[in-house]
Amino acid sequence: MHWRILVLAVLCLGRALSAPNPGSLRWEFPTEDWIASSPAIGSDGTVFIGGGDRRIYALDGTSGTNKWEFLTNGSLYSSPAIGPDGSLVIAGGDGRIIALNAATGARKWENRVGGVVYSSPAIGADGTVYFGSQDSRVIALRGTNGARKWEYRTGGRISASPAVGADGTVYVGSWDRKMYALNGATGAKRWEFLTGGDLESSVAIGANGAVFFGSLDGHVYALDAATGAKRWSFQTGGLVMSSPTLGADGTVYVGSWDNRVYALDGSTGTKKWDFLTGGGVYSSPAVAADGTVFVGSGDGILRALDGATGALKWSHATTGNLSSSPALGPDGVLCFGTGDGRVVALETGTTGLAASPWPMFLGGIAHGAKAASVPAEFSLRWNLSDTAAGRLELLADPGATLAVETSTDLSGWTEVGSVTGQGAGQPVTVDTAGQPASEARFWRVIWR
Repeated sequence: MHWRILVLAVLCLGRALSAPNPGSLRWEFPTEDWIASSPAIGSDGTVFIGGGDRRIYALDGTSGTNKWEFLTNGSLYSSPAIGPDGSLVIAGGDGRIIALNAATGARKWENRVGGVVYSSPAIGADGTVYFGSQDSRVIALRGTNGARKWEYRTGGRISASPAVGADGTVYVGSWDRKMYALNGATGAKRWEFLTGGDLESSVAIGANGAVFFGSLDGHVYALDAATGAKRWSFQTGGLVMSSPTLGADGTVYVGSWDNRVYALDGSTGTKKWDFLTGGGVYSSPAVAADGTVFVGSGDGILRALDGATGALKWSHATTGNLSSSPALGPDGVLCFGTGDGRVVALETGTTGLAASPWPMFLGGIAHGAKAASVPAEFSLRWNLSDTAAGRLELLADPGATLAVETSTDLSGWTEVGSVTGQGAGQPVTVDTAGQPASEARFWRVIWR
């Protein structure tokens, strides 16, 4: 299921929680080899990540305790994704795509597609699994059983992860220097765009009808999502393998092998600021609700930057290079892997991801790499009493699916209801009855 934070801690009854120290270590989990994968985070806070030791781990998001692990037949270069049915989908280095039960780690299905897979899976609204292969193919599998739906052959190997637009279009770059837009249902090509270098970067899908990505020619590109026409390009001083992410105001954040993190105007490509790190930036930034930008670099340092100015807020040094893109959970804990095989969780003092179409690598904490309709407006009305009677009213765009969750500690979350927006000022409601009013309780509204 693809989750993004829209509202966090809308209401709290009872005692206040003390603020964590930004940049402090919450927990650390050692694995047996390097980690380049970016973590996916489940709705219950579980952190899923894999690496060079061929294992996918499910770690408790609060303590870092290993809940289960699954051994594959090859190193895991790609990042896991959580499907709409709760399945955890992983791409093994041996060319297998595997779906696991996210709660238990039990295998649900697998498909050996041939060719090593570095590309992370993207998951469509209907559960279709899309990924690229080193044998130059984009492949679509049915999410229910792993059966092949279609494949499309490009002119070069594919390491970049696909992304799925709100209309079902699949965007993916290839080492033939081209970005492709494919029909998600059939695999037919809609358009292609030729850059000056091979494509390792995945796209970020904006709310302004644009897709953003980097190229090994050193440029960041913005294309019209419908036609493939170039809107703008920006030249950095090095290869761009980092995948862009977007702030709430449309700012594009991206790293380069010139050791810099860039903030670009999403409409024009004009540089707002850049920040010099001590190593190449392959990791993709994550953008918090307060605008903080978190990014790792080859010097092994995770940095928190002011999204508006680029000023350094704090940093955390590790002993391994950071190519793993950080994932920011709804509790404000930032998780990432290191080149020396550790999973690190840091306190940030933030309240989850920015209300942006693409605030982190692969779109959000579930890593579905799928664009969603953003609710245009919403209103909140609660009436919580000793009888635990409650009602939440929402206004949202047609077809936008919203869910309401509750928590007592900002760590574990329980869904109490979901609705589909009707638009045109027509409210939809969620019954929140049955939730105790006698204890500290947090609420959030999210779209999925």
